[in-house]
Amino acid sequence: MVSQWLEDENFVDVWCVHGERNRSTNATESWHLKLNSTVPKNANLYQLLVALKEDAALQIVVATQIKNRAPHVKRCAEETVINNQWIKHVTDQLVDQKISVGHCLEKLKINY
Repeated sequence: MVSQWLEDENFVDVWCVHGERNRSTNATESWHLKLNSTVPKNANLYQLLVALKEDAALQIVVATQIKNRAPHVKRCAEETVINNQWIKHVTDQLVDQKISVGHCLEKLKINY
């Protein structure tokens, strides 16, 4: 499937979200909101650097948890869980070459 559209696969891991749970910018927007609430308006450089340093320390902890495969508990709405299962089912059919790209897109379109 991928080889139909891409010739250079050097950066696939950077941009490809296949199989990833998060397919939106919600995580980025959440981080930005947290940073904006941590750093005061009209902050000076020192205040910004302190906030970024604290955030970097937190990200090291998160990265370590991911590396050690610590379970990540995140509550989701039941509808979101069902939609994620449907998307996984349909994309698995596509990857297993049981359906065409067009059929996959139609199935995903109908679900929404």
